[in-house]
Amino acid sequence: GDKDEYFYDDVITEPTTPVDPNGGEFDGWEDEDGDPVDFPYNVPDEEDKEIVITPVYNYTVKFFADSAMSNEIYSIKDRADTEYVVPETGKIGYTFNGWTVNGTAYESNATFTMPAHDVTLTAVTGPAEYYVSVTGGSGSGIYETGATVTIVADAPEAGKQFKTWVVGDGKVLNFTESTITDSTAKFIMPGE
Repeated sequence: GDKDEYFYDDVITEPTTPVDPNGGEFDGWEDEDGDPVDFPYNVPDEEDKEIVITPVYNYTVKFFADSAMSNEIYSIKDRADTEYVVPETGKIGYTFNGWTVNGTAYESNATFTMPAHDVTLTAVTGPAEYYVSVTGGSGSGIYETGATVTIVADAPEAGKQFKTWVVGDGKVLNFTESTITDSTAKFIMPGE
């Protein structure tokens, strides 16, 4: 940048607010030690010391739960070179496998250093698996979130007929091509 020569007790007025070529949001000024600088700035009495005052910019880190970037979990604005511990989170009903940033993989609890530009972290997930237990019929097994599960009731005793499936734990199932009252029913495996 521009260099100006100032002497002890000179007063420096605030320069024009700079524009960051990387799109950062201006957040003030700091000296070579990283301390904030307020204007007007009085030059201290330190002989032969070069004082460097630089602009500070904040950049945005956005965390998305999936590669479709349809579910922003949260975002952070901070300075370049700030270090974060990457959290473990992701899409509900899916197994969390880490994060990616422009093709670079990060495991949960890894350290991520904020670059001098906005960045997006995308959760790497895979379908979670859950066990379905069918009593009085077939279809028990392990299914991935989003899979179609077919359950079939045993033949009822003589003189009786099938009435309905009872879903435990207060879960709500999304039945497809059938209803909860069909003896052969299909539902989409929920993510919990």
